[in-house]
Amino acid sequence: MTVSYFDAANKLKQEGRLEEAIASYRSAIEEKPNFYWSYPNLGDVLLKVGRWDEAVNAYSRAIELNPSSSAWIYYNQGEALTKLGRLDDAIVCYQRAIENSPDEVEIQSSLAEALRQRSQVDLDRAIGMYQRAIELNPESVAAYQNLLKLQPDNSDIWAKLGNSLVTLKREAEAITAYQRAIEINPGFVQA
Repeated sequence: MTVSYFDAANKLKQEGRLEEAIASYRSAIEEKPNFYWSYPNLGDVLLKVGRWDEAVNAYSRAIELNPSSSAWIYYNQGEALTKLGRLDDAIVCYQRAIENSPDEVEIQSSLAEALRQRSQVDLDRAIGMYQRAIELNPESVAAYQNLLKLQPDNSDIWAKLGNSLVTLKREAEAITAYQRAIEINPGFVQA
């Protein structure tokens, strides 16, 4: 009796011989391209070795073959997508995983983290855009005000807003901005 590529791959995976397992899963897929289990197992090994794009593709093929795939296939695909920074896609996968298994704490936690990361990425992008606007026009009161909506407790930005307002001869508003900078950081000499 001969051992199938799939069985050999599973054994290699258990032994920690991951690159060999990947090759064997790929051989199993060549031999039987519609055998569902080769794909999520390949994805799991690819995930372990950090080959995120390939893992996403393996999980996608598993889902194509079986749209009612287990929650863990969607979850693992979400993990790979998160590693790639594709947070919107990862969130969709985590949500699908939760639909299949609503009580899994690990899946719920990963969804929450992906949502937090996406918000942080959006926040960082917005901050960068306002900072660039300020570089282009250091007297842009609107850019400082918008930046302060995102970072209200940043004494440096309040002081720069004050400087901008002084330049524009809006001294009363500048004093308010400097006072806010000093409230946040009483030792802030520039304010």
